[in-house]
Order: sequence, then structure tokens, then C-alpha cells
Amino acid sequence: ELDDLAEGTGAISLIQADEKMADIERSDPNVLLTFKKNLSSISEQFDYCIIDTPPTLGIRMTAALIASQYVLAPIELEEYSIDGITKMLQTIFGVQNKWNQDLNFLGMLPNRFNPRSLAQKATLESLLKSYAHLLIPAPIGIRSSIPEALNEGIPVWKLKKTAARVAGQEFKKAFSIIDKKLEGEKE
Repeated sequence: ELDDLAEGTGAISLIQADEKMADIERSDPNVLLTFKKNLSSISEQFDYCIIDTPPTLGIRMTAALIASQYVLAPIELEEYSIDGITKMLQTIFGVQNKWNQDLNFLGMLPNRFNPRSLAQKATLESLLKSYAHLLIPAPIGIRSSIPEALNEGIPVWKLKKTAARVAGQEFKKAFSIIDKKLEGEKE
């Protein structure tokens, strides 16, 4: 419910889920439409709404896909993460075909990439061969400065560390590609 939602007072408003979300997977499927209706009711107050769901298939992800115009899929380059890519893509394109023709898939963004890991580099190469058209070619590395910036509540590029500057460059490159995709979709 959004009854007690305060209007944003700054550049960013954060609406956190409550503990009732833990049992959402056992809810009546009508919750999907309620979620979309609730988001539509506040859409005039915001330029963008970013919905961050757990990386599991289910009602939370489906509700977010039904209510969204765009979807971006951050992925880790570990074997356990890659195994779910086909199912994730089937879910995204299934929701697009059945319930939300306005949904645009922006791509998969490699996240927490370790360039020293031979396995991750091989996985990235494999993804480029199989899914190049669906991959955002701007991996975000795994860096200690990212959780540090999160902890301080500031953008990573504002930390005064070399690793933070590199992370900031990676994020800005990814954001630039995503922004161009968004602009291309709007035309």
C-alpha cells in the first residue's frame, strides 16, 4: 500500500518494502495488478522509478516486469548465475509477449567482475559469443570502494581513492550506454 508515501523531498526518494513482502510469493496473483496500479498512481510525482528485485524468478520479478517500461539485468559471471540466464530471458520475454508489450529489455550488465579470474573471463567471452546483442559491454568490477561508498551514502566516484575513480569510470560508462539505449527507445 502507498497510503503513507511522502512526496520526495530531494533528488531521490526511496520507498522500501515492508516485511509483508517476504511472503509475497504465496499471495493471490492479483497482487501483480495491484502493484502496477499503485505505481501508476504515483507516476506523476517521479521522473523514473527503479525497482530492484531479488535475482530470483517469481511473483516479485513478474510484478516488476509487468509494471515496467524497461528492464536491466545485472548478472554475476559465476557459473551459478549464468545457469539462470536462459530462464531469466524466457521470463522477461514471456512477460513482454503476454502482459506488457511496452517492456523493453536494455540488456544484461556484467557485475562484480573480477578480471583476474580466468573462469569469469571465460564466462564473459562465452556470453559475448552467445548473447552479444543482449550484453552491455561495460562490466562493473568488484571493488572494495563500492560497498564503502554505499556505507557512506555517496556515489563511488566521490571517494578519494584510485579504486573508487576506476569504479566510477566503469559505472559512468555503463550508465552512458544505458542512457543511449533509453534515448533510442524513446525515439
